[in-house]
Amino acid sequence: MHAIRDKPVWFDRHALDGMNAERPRIGVAEVESVLEGPDCTSEERGGRHKAWKHAGKRTIRVYYDEDEEGIYVRSVSATRSEIR
Repeated sequence: MHAIRDKPVWFDRHALDGMNAERPRIGVAEVESVLEGPDCTSEERGGRHKAWKHAGKRTIRVYYDEDEEGIYVRSVSATRSEIR
């Protein structure tokens, strides 16, 4: 089990599929890096969070829910474009 900010982290199947579909593949360590020190974060309707971070020539985006019990990663993707 992974932990960030002293909370357990769970990955939805959709997030794992997205991580594996990217080329090059997005590793768990890269997702942890985004969640631990994002370039930017936002909260969307319904309490869903989004964080992204520039990593080399791409930007990794992580969509997740967080509460006192832990962090639930819903979706992960990457883009070659710089997000501002």
